[in-house]
Amino acid sequence: MTGKYTYIAFCDVDTRATSPDKMRALFAKEDELAKKNDVEIVLRGTPFGVSAGYVTIYRTDKYIDDLMNMIMETGRSEYVRSSTTLTITPLIFRPS
Repeated sequence: MTGKYTYIAFCDVDTRATSPDKMRALFAKEDELAKKNDVEIVLRGTPFGVSAGYVTIYRTDKYIDDLMNMIMETGRSEYVRSSTTLTITPLIFRPS
């Protein structure tokens, strides 16, 4: 899958509502749904320089609405207080 769009989601975790085991289960469910919905999870990690608890980079040919529907299906809102998603679209020209 090449993925026309890249989405970078910064998530602020509610540490009172979650635990490492719950986050592992959330990520496992997200992995399963991503595979089912043709979404590649490129990377998950801890970002530096921002206040987010973790970041996930997605690549897909789907629009942001489709990605957000998949993410909501994971139940992430139970553990994540807020998130910011950057959308990266391809250049409309090819650099020489």
